[in-house]
Amino acid sequence: MEFKRWDLVDEQELKLMTLRCFLIGFFWSIVVFLVIFFLMKSFFAAEFSFIGMFIGTIYFSILIYKRDWLDRKIGLFDSYLQGISYQGTVLLLVTLGIALSFIFFAMALVQGGIYSAIAFGLCVSFPIVFMLLRLNVYNNSSRLLYVGKEDGMDCYEQVWGYHPVFYYIFLGIPFGRGPLGLSFKKVLDSIFLHVGSLEYSIIYFIFCLIIGCFILSPDIANKIVPFEIKTFEGTKKFIMISLALIFICLGPLTF
Repeated sequence: MEFKRWDLVDEQELKLMTLRCFLIGFFWSIVVFLVIFFLMKSFFAAEFSFIGMFIGTIYFSILIYKRDWLDRKIGLFDSYLQGISYQGTVLLLVTLGIALSFIFFAMALVQGGIYSAIAFGLCVSFPIVFMLLRLNVYNNSSRLLYVGKEDGMDCYEQVWGYHPVFYYIFLGIPFGRGPLGLSFKKVLDSIFLHVGSLEYSIIYFIFCLIIGCFILSPDIANKIVPFEIKTFEGTKKFIMISLALIFICLGPLTF
């Protein structure tokens, strides 16, 4: 059977595709439930993880079904290459963000208590929320690099751009479940358990938040670093710098 692209199927086929996506998501929700249950021996953690996956499945199914409306609003598909646009990719990644938020909440609650659950459940969702708010950065326009003028016309080169998958997978998730979650947990512990200095915890959290906003704002970083981040090689260099910053954020935890 010939595979049809998502952007080319008609309305009737789109309904069937939406149903298939829902059923596939429901199946994987059950798989995640079983994996978490057998790994953690906790029905609550498994159940909560299932709920997160199920909500993510519903969101993804709605996104598929509202394809045409979303394309009119934000340009869901790539006008240069076949496939989904960068801004559309961010919307798809929200599905993963929803699931991870519930899963980390459940796992942290079982292993570390309610304050750990709140900290990691919220902070692991920060990167995708931040990227959603900055769709003006994570979109197809980032793939155009100004190279000068020719015959009085502005000329642009098509490059890698600010690919949302790279920034979310390699930077967003490690940052949210790492220094941001840990620093927010220190704030909650200081407030409710009177552990450590509240002033120090707040300063540490703000520091991590600033670093997180910086590494998820490649347009701002591009004005600082001595290379072009929009190219693929530049993206790899910036990811290495950002990972180093994430490790630096983990340093104050030793104090």
